[in-house]
Amino acid sequence: MGGDLMIESPNVYSNETKDFIKQNLPKDSKLSFSVHFASMIYTKSKETSLATVKALDANFPLYGEVKTNPEGVFKLLKKEEILLEETLAKNLKLNLGNFVNVGNKEFKLKGFVIKEPGSVGSFTAMAPTAIITLAG
Repeated sequence: MGGDLMIESPNVYSNETKDFIKQNLPKDSKLSFSVHFASMIYTKSKETSLATVKALDANFPLYGEVKTNPEGVFKLLKKEEILLEETLAKNLKLNLGNFVNVGNKEFKLKGFVIKEPGSVGSFTAMAPTAIITLAG
């Protein structure tokens, strides 16, 4: 989670809902929005795996940091780029710079997730993590 409070919904938050949340939190509260879902990901060579895909905004995490290899690549992540847990990348036979698909969208592998805040004990930890950005 990486914060003090988590609000979950099975639907994407509308601007009206986001405004309601902002208005009902203490003044100057920091917010981070994300979308998590399970998905099969696959390569051009037909390697497949289940992954927990996390689309994170630039404010994530509110506490701690996402540790990656190469170091710091999470904060530089752009649209159509992805980070994978190293074991997931190995299972898919991927190296940095290779491409992987989530649904019909292709992403370039920019790095590996070593550690992320809030990942321990999460029900979404049923599958290895893939991180994309909500930006762009």
